[in-house]
Amino acid sequence: MRWVHGCMRGARVVQLPGTAHVHPNRIPCWKGHRVEKIGYTMLNMIRSLRVRLDQHARFRRIRDEIASMPLDVALDLNIYRGDASKIARKAVWG
Repeated sequence: MRWVHGCMRGARVVQLPGTAHVHPNRIPCWKGHRVEKIGYTMLNMIRSLRVRLDQHARFRRIRDEIASMPLDVALDLNIYRGDASKIARKAVWG
């Protein structure tokens, strides 16, 4: 079993009985196996867009909250208000 270069993006190998475990971050493409095209449905696109919009809204709320924090509270928490974007980005996207 080996990885073949040039596999289709969004393709998957049809699972055959007794095949090895597939790494979740790679698209498997083995010689001799049948490959099917997976469609990117409109529902998946809408879900992805909704997740991204929710994450961005969360980022903006956290950033604005940190930036508007009173100076004495920020000093108590050891937070520099100028780093609000960096702190919010790390809180939302890790």
